[in-house]
Amino acid sequence: MAKIFIGRVQKGAKSFQTDIAGSFFSRLLGIMWQGTPLRKPFSKPLFFEFENQATASNSTHSMFCFVPYDAVFIDEDWIVIQVMQSIAPWNPWIVPKKPFKYLVEMPSKMAEKMGIRQGTKLSLKR
Repeated sequence: MAKIFIGRVQKGAKSFQTDIAGSFFSRLLGIMWQGTPLRKPFSKPLFFEFENQATASNSTHSMFCFVPYDAVFIDEDWIVIQVMQSIAPWNPWIVPKKPFKYLVEMPSKMAEKMGIRQGTKLSLKR
């Protein structure tokens, strides 16, 4: 069963609620199939925490993702190292230029609306 926990990502005075992929299955499933008859529409960000800070081994994809989304890559100090906006569906390999430990997949354009960009300091309250 996919364990999804709820957290709140903080950016200065702004914050947003996020689901936290808390099990192997929920990390594996991610946002795949959302917006199809199999799953609800993608409307809330999904937070991933990786065991180590890395690039390729922590990479993601947009296979079986039917809507574009933003990917916010965050290092172990909670600094945004890269924001990829409106990632198109069916991209087999998405990896930032620098190592990261955390990833937030969010609805397309949400990062821009929240003012999240490279260098932004974030935090998470579980």
